[in-house]
Amino acid sequence: MRLNLSVEEVAREIFNELFSPEQIEQMLEIDLSEKDNISIRPELSIENCENWASIFDHICGSDTEQNNGNPSNNINLLLASYKFMDNCPGTISFYKNNIKLYVSYLIENVNKTGFVGLNSALYTVFFVIEDLITHESFHHYCDVKRQLTSAKFDINLEESLAVAHSYNSFFQPGFQRVFNIRYPYLYDKYQRLQFNQPLLDKIKNQNRILLDYLLKEHYNAYQANCYKNWHLHTHNTAYRTDFFNYIKNDQLDSLVNCGVPLNNVFEDIKFIKYEGAVIMLV
Repeated sequence: MRLNLSVEEVAREIFNELFSPEQIEQMLEIDLSEKDNISIRPELSIENCENWASIFDHICGSDTEQNNGNPSNNINLLLASYKFMDNCPGTISFYKNNIKLYVSYLIENVNKTGFVGLNSALYTVFFVIEDLITHESFHHYCDVKRQLTSAKFDINLEESLAVAHSYNSFFQPGFQRVFNIRYPYLYDKYQRLQFNQPLLDKIKNQNRILLDYLLKEHYNAYQANCYKNWHLHTHNTAYRTDFFNYIKNDQLDSLVNCGVPLNNVFEDIKFIKYEGAVIMLV
């Protein structure tokens, strides 16, 4: 168990355990040579899985423990959790072995459509970790707001909103730009790919296709009942209505009616993020 890690450190450790140094060198050569006939498989491979995959997270508090439910599919993976504040920081935990299995599954599918080079492997790992931290940060945000408003905790609504928020984030131009800047630095040798404009153009096109695949495959994997309505909260006004209505109280509502701009929830979430929470790799 490791404490107080950065998101980048979590992603880097998982990436380095998924692939051997020799495989990473081979992936680097694939990207540099633009070969398309080599398939790199993670050391943890999952084959012949039906109904793959259902993923879920876990929310627990000091007095009661709420489990999102273990869906009835063949393979269900707990990827992350959030523990409520109780006179101590909230805690975000990443479950390394399960994340490795899940990322291996995603990379296996990417392999079926072509090959996995250093760029696509890094991108896939970072995408999953970024989704998880955005999702758990939303639980942290709601926990903070409840300390102020005493709003009621509703696990089904909160989980649906958490998935919707993470999904919405990937469609924000600023979020995508920062994401695309951050993920290459997970691996130092990626810099050898820089200043090769034809290759960089190829990588950008590859990432657009890869992101479309990951958005569909990953968010469809939230199959437990508590997540099933997430798509109802992805519309443009959801943050001002669905999200605000969940964490408000009567006093906040009356202030909004007087013109005080307290329902800019998306900007509020970006400001709080996971500040004050402890990040663990379990």
